[in-house]
Amino acid sequence: MNDYQRRYREESKKAYAALMKFYPLTTDNLPGEHWIPFGDYYQVSNFGRVKSFYRGKKLILKPSLHEKGYLRVVLYTNGKNKIFRIHRLVAQLFIPNPENKPEINHVDGNKLNNFAENLEWVTHAENMGHAAAVGLNKTGAQHPLAKLTDEQVKSIRNNPSGLSIRQLAKLFGVDPTVISEVQCGKSYKKSGGSIRKSKNQPRVPDDLRATIRQEYKPRTTGRSCCALAKKYGVTPQTVWKIVHENNVEK
Repeated sequence: MNDYQRRYREESKKAYAALMKFYPLTTDNLPGEHWIPFGDYYQVSNFGRVKSFYRGKKLILKPSLHEKGYLRVVLYTNGKNKIFRIHRLVAQLFIPNPENKPEINHVDGNKLNNFAENLEWVTHAENMGHAAAVGLNKTGAQHPLAKLTDEQVKSIRNNPSGLSIRQLAKLFGVDPTVISEVQCGKSYKKSGGSIRKSKNQPRVPDDLRATIRQEYKPRTTGRSCCALAKKYGVTPQTVWKIVHENNVEK
């Protein structure tokens, strides 16, 4: 998971928490709300709410947050539990689709807004075009959650002072993993600067190599190859080579 994905997930969780503070769990109809049956035990409303009658108990299901920012519920259908995205349930029941378009677009760009009036059936090209128009598919320094500017990325890649990954991370206030991904071109791909080739990675300083060998404990979660790689901004393969160089085993 890169820095964008981590921050996107964090912001999505914050938005979801804010929504749940006033999400109506009452089984009474809201003004202008209409329901359509779905399966044997459920009803879906044009407001994006799902009502359950499973086992004779009437209640509004509280949706969970999908990792991609969509709301979803688990419904018992055909003898087993199945996950449904709420926006797709609403669209299938309330929005005609005469051209049989495969995807659903949130008109306002908000994936938590599943009112029927905010949804429309679209082709993949139309969906991507809308995302571009509302700024949902911006990447690199133009991404709304970006921590670095184009100039900062260039400075990190060119690194005229020869700073280590840890020093760069401290200087720019980011995780060492972010610095490593920037230098290797895994993120901020269009921001410029000299991208480091994997075969030309600078040698890890001797003091850091000694620290890694000292801290490495293969059966300890916080001191495994992956954990140390993330901590010091190198790859797990690099940690493994450092630990076992000269046939030294820890």
